[in-house]
Parts: sequence; C-alpha cells; structure tokens
Amino acid sequence: MWCLYLYHRFCCNVKKIQLVFYSFSLTIGNMKIGIDIHGCIDLYPEQFRELTHQWAVVRNHEVHILTGQSWEEVRHVPEEHGIVFTHHFSIVDWNLRKGTPMWNDDPRGDGWWMNETSWLISKGVYCKANGLYCLFDDSPEYGQYMPKSCCFIVVPKEGFERYYHAWLSL
Repeated sequence: MWCLYLYHRFCCNVKKIQLVFYSFSLTIGNMKIGIDIHGCIDLYPEQFRELTHQWAVVRNHEVHILTGQSWEEVRHVPEEHGIVFTHHFSIVDWNLRKGTPMWNDDPRGDGWWMNETSWLISKGVYCKANGLYCLFDDSPEYGQYMPKSCCFIVVPKEGFERYYHAWLSL
C-alpha cells in the first residue's frame, strides 16, 4: 500500500514528501483531508489548528473530522481547539444509522460496542465514499482497510510537532 510506504519514506525525507504532495495537490486541485480526533487533534491541538486553517481557509480544501465516539459527545473538541473543518464523521453514529449490531454495556452509558471488523472498516468506507485523499490517524490498524486512493498517515504519540509543518504544503 503506497500510503504506508509514504509514511516510512516521510520519516526519512520530509522535503521529498513535501514535493510529492505539492505536486499531487497541483494535479488534483482542492483536496479532501481527514483527521482523527483522539490521538491527533486532542494530542496536537496547536499543530492541527494551524494545519486546518491553512488547508480549509487558505487553500480551500475540505477538512473532514473523524471520530469513533458519537458526534454529540465530541463536537466540542475541534471547536475548543479552533480546528477549522467542513465535514465530520462518527463511527458510532454511522453504524447506528445503518443498523450494525451494536450494544452499550458501559454503566455510564458512554460505550457503544460492535465487532472489531465492523468498527475498523468504517473509516475506510467513509474515506472511499467521500473521496478523501489522506487521513491522519494515530491507530495503524485502520490502515489495512483504507482504499488505495487514500494515503493513511500514522500520527505518532510523540514527535509530530517536530515535522507537522511539512504537511502545510498540502
């Protein structure tokens, strides 16, 4: 999968990746970029605030916020951090709407569950249906379900602030 190759090459050569994405965005025009909330936006709010402003406001790209939780539970997170976005997607809300067998056995009422494959394919299905060109996510297990047309970018638990600026050129 070219996205995993791109991630590994990115870690070694930031300038090369900047050039690849700059050329890519020139070729296709406005891009559709996805960002996960937990492990990305909540871990690097300043960096994603700057990135989303650049992408959505300056470059007129679509910015899609993706989350596992219900949108009502987490809608405040991007707003509190000043994240600019055009669309949002919730794995829980989408699967509830389509009738996926789910259960909520969290005593607080906060935890919806479903089989692991149904959960993991949800972001890939969304990315394909909406034509996302890349998705920033901290969970590598989603990568195997991404369409080949979507670059899956693993955001590390530490160190993203050292190289996030390379993505400003998207």
